[in-house]
Amino acid sequence: MAVAVVSDAEQPHLGKFLRASKAFQPGDLLLREEPLLRLRRWQDALAAANALRKAQLFVPEGESPSMRRLQQATASEADPETALFVRSVVHFNSFGAGPSGREQVVFPTLARANHSCLPNCLVDADLGTLRAVRPITIGEEVTVSYLDDAGLLMDVKSRQKELQERYEFRCQCRRCTSVDDTRRFSCTCGGDQLPERGRLRCQQCERSSEGSELFEAEEKAAKSLEAARSGDLEEEDEGHELMKCHRFTSKHPHHQLTFALANEFAFPDPEASQQAVLTILDLVLQMPCQLALETGRDLARRLAKNGKEEPARKALQQAAAVAMVLDGKSSIEEVLAEWGETRQRPVAVSKTSKTGDMESLVPEEETNWLQRQRKAAAKPTVKAKKSTPPAPAPASPAQPAEVLAKVGMAL
Repeated sequence: MAVAVVSDAEQPHLGKFLRASKAFQPGDLLLREEPLLRLRRWQDALAAANALRKAQLFVPEGESPSMRRLQQATASEADPETALFVRSVVHFNSFGAGPSGREQVVFPTLARANHSCLPNCLVDADLGTLRAVRPITIGEEVTVSYLDDAGLLMDVKSRQKELQERYEFRCQCRRCTSVDDTRRFSCTCGGDQLPERGRLRCQQCERSSEGSELFEAEEKAAKSLEAARSGDLEEEDEGHELMKCHRFTSKHPHHQLTFALANEFAFPDPEASQQAVLTILDLVLQMPCQLALETGRDLARRLAKNGKEEPARKALQQAAAVAMVLDGKSSIEEVLAEWGETRQRPVAVSKTSKTGDMESLVPEEETNWLQRQRKAAAKPTVKAKKSTPPAPAPASPAQPAEVLAKVGMAL
C-alpha cells in the first residue's frame, strides 16, 4: 500500500494514523477505497454496526460534551448502546459527501488520517480517494483538514475553538504552534506584519513595532463583523457594521477579516471580493483548494460578463489548473473541454471536512450590498431581518508545481 496505518509509542495522542510508504507529488493518488457506511438516513446506520466495530475506528473514552450530546440523542432508541456507538463513530470519523454534503461516509482507512491546518492531502468522499496537495516524503504523516477551506482561514484561536468543540482535541500543527499567519497587518514597506509576543514583525523588512493600536482596531472590526453575522440586524444597521469592518480591512487587505468580509458578504463589491478571496487563499494556504476553484470560476464568469476578456481567461485558466488536481484530470485542456460540455459544475461541498453535519450551500448573490440597498429602497416594504448566508464550503487539494507556475500560483 502507498500508505500504512501505524502508531507511534512516543506520540500516543496521534492514535492510529496514516504514514506515506513512498514519496508523492501534488495531485498523486495515494489511496482509493470503498466505504464501510454511506449514511443517507439514520435507519441505515444500525445495520453497519458490526462492520464499524471490526474497523476499530476512533471513539473518545469517558465523558465529554460531545458524548453527552450523543447519549441524549440515542437515549430513546430501542438499542441505545449500539445506537450510541454508531453515532459516535459517524460523528468522529465521517466525511461529508453527496449533494451539499448531506450524506455521511465512513471509510476504514481514510478515517485514520489526522487533522492539520496545513494538510498535505485531500479526501474526496464521493470517490473514496486520497490525493496529495503538497509534496510528501517517505515516512511523513498523511494529514487532511477537518475544517473547510474558509475554516482554515480563521485565526488560530477560532480554529482551536472549532476543533475542540466538534472533535475534542487541540491542534498542534505547525500553523497552530507558530505565529498566526491569518492576522496580517500592512507594513509601510508593502509587506505583512504578523503578531509576535504582543508586537508586530514584518515578514518582508523584519521591522518590529508596537501593535496595541492596530490590535484595538482589529478587535473593533471583528465585533462589527460578528454583529453583521448575527442576523439580528435590519439591513441598514447591518450595512453600517459592515462598513465599520471595511474601514479596517481596506487598510489591511491580507487580514483574515478581509477574507471573511469578502467571502461571506462580497462587501462592498463582488469582483474585488472574489479577487481578495483568491489572493488570501494563495498567500496563506499556498495550495489549490475547492474554494479557489469555485471562486475562480465565478470570477471568470463575472469578468467575461463585464467585457474583461483577458482577465477572465486568466481566471478560468487558474481555476482549471486547480480542478485538474481536484478531479484527477491529466491536463488543463481536459478540464476546459469538460467545462465546455457541462457549463454548470455540481454544487461543491467540502472535500476534506471530516464531518457529516454540513449545511447546504447557498448560491452567491449577483449583486453587492450597496445594490441590494438601492433595490430595497425602491420598494415600499418594511425591511426584514435577514439570516447570515453560510460561508461557501470548499475542500482542498493541490497541483503539480509546474502547472501552477504557468498560471501564476505558487505551491
